[in-house]
Amino acid sequence: VATLLLHPGAVAVKSEAELASLGSGQLQTETIVAKIDSAPKQFLLPVTLPRRADRRFAKLSFSFTESNQGQVAVIPFDLSQIQIFRGRPGNAGDRVGIKTAWIDETGTLWVEFNQPVRSGTALTVALRTPQFPAGATVRYGIAAYPATRNPVPIFVGDGTLNQRLGR
Repeated sequence: VATLLLHPGAVAVKSEAELASLGSGQLQTETIVAKIDSAPKQFLLPVTLPRRADRRFAKLSFSFTESNQGQVAVIPFDLSQIQIFRGRPGNAGDRVGIKTAWIDETGTLWVEFNQPVRSGTALTVALRTPQFPAGATVRYGIAAYPATRNPVPIFVGDGTLNQRLGR
């Protein structure tokens, strides 16, 4: 059994049933520590798109580094299982369509929306991985890209994923 500590406001879930409960409000946003087994791990990251007048956003990028070593952390997310919902964990609403998702040569995870999403929209991004680096502390940063011809990324936020084995 592993314990994942997720900051700020990220949530780990153990099963598809917990993920399905997002819309019903059963998953509480204050749940930031979850005991999980060796099954695939699901992370729920709350993201609020930057507030910019008349802006819509086409994609997000997620960069991961091992904070104790400063190296890029390549986490093997299951790209076919990525989901995005409007709202927050425990109060998530409609799904946001995903056009494509990929991990580039630097380990950055990219998610492009089917349709641009309005500025200021609160989202929950559900990421699944079959494994998480044992004992690692992984920092992440999120950027949003406006739906323009030459988008300049806008920093959205950052956080920490920390796994402690045992218990």
